[in-house]
Amino acid sequence: MTANFPVLYFQAGMSTNELVSPASPAPILCVGLACLDIVNYCDCYPPEDSDLRATDQRWSSGGNALNTCKVLSLVGRHCELLSTLGEGIETE
Repeated sequence: MTANFPVLYFQAGMSTNELVSPASPAPILCVGLACLDIVNYCDCYPPEDSDLRATDQRWSSGGNALNTCKVLSLVGRHCELLSTLGEGIETE
């Protein structure tokens, strides 16, 4: 699903009357963090200094650069991600 939002470029010192919409916007390179978010679910919020067993767990991608690249792709922009990955089964 791709949304067709107008792409407007704004440079410092420009007024809103000078916004331009290029015919073919340049691709975007997102550089930065890509990580694995591990979310644990439990039946209630644990009291302070206590142990509580998680009832479920979800793994999802995260990190500022990766999240930005995903959102840009959802609105129809061509973008690429440059990031490092650790070693282990999680990165396969």
